[in-house]
Amino acid sequence: MARKRLFVGYSSTPPPLADTVRSSGQLIGQLPDLTVRTWEDLRIGGNLLLETIEDAIRGSDVSMFDVTQLNENVLFELGLAIGADRIIWPIRDASDTTKDAEWKVLGLLDTVGQVRFTTSEQIRAEFIKERPDLQLEFRDFSGFGGLMGVADGLGLVCSV
Repeated sequence: MARKRLFVGYSSTPPPLADTVRSSGQLIGQLPDLTVRTWEDLRIGGNLLLETIEDAIRGSDVSMFDVTQLNENVLFELGLAIGADRIIWPIRDASDTTKDAEWKVLGLLDTVGQVRFTTSEQIRAEFIKERPDLQLEFRDFSGFGGLMGVADGLGLVCSV
């Protein structure tokens, strides 16, 4: 079975939050069937190119984004993943209330939801529990008579 690919996007500030998300990526990366890349892994000579990030997101099976701080770069990456029809797995620090007012006004991801966490171990545990990289994907194959579900890892196709 091919290894699934996870892209992890998060803000570099505040540093304790970045450390928690980075650590969770390392913990999730210990799973034998998963390869993890963070935005920091994509630096070339200290520089980060948009094309490199876009390729990493498009090449991932699932993208995990820490939306706690409503960071513009992370939200842009999230939009790229949505536009590329990738599976997204938003996470949000439950103990961080610094952006509560903005969250209430924005209403972003209200219908998608986010996994709430306070530690990297909680993120890993929720990832293992949900395994968003293994979820059944639904695509619109109009030319084939409607929606079809594809169980990626099993090679199964079922009409809906």
